Amino acid sequence: MMINVNGSSFRLEAVPQHVVDAYGDCELSDGVGPGVIRVSEDIIGEALLDTLIHEYTHADMDFLSEPFVERHGKGLARFLMQLGLIDISKLNARALRLK
Repeated sequence: MMINVNGSSFRLEAVPQHVVDAYGDCELSDGVGPGVIRVSEDIIGEALLDTLIHEYTHADMDFLSEPFVERHGKGLARFLMQLGLIDISKLNARALRLK
């Protein structure tokens, strides 16, 4: 699935867990093709939301430190769920059909 990250193209993929560090990773564009955001196809719920926010943040602002991105992803995911804006029962990387 192709996504737009503030004007930059990225391919979003769900991949086997052994392919990514932790739950996901982000590769910036090489200047020729799009960047790539990969998430483990095995994650669901809050972990998937957190990972998507985390990797999106890396894609958008690659200069930020890992501790900041980690804190931001977890905090924003929790905030959106507290507001009731996200139904975590529907968050399943396999169901996103990202491949």
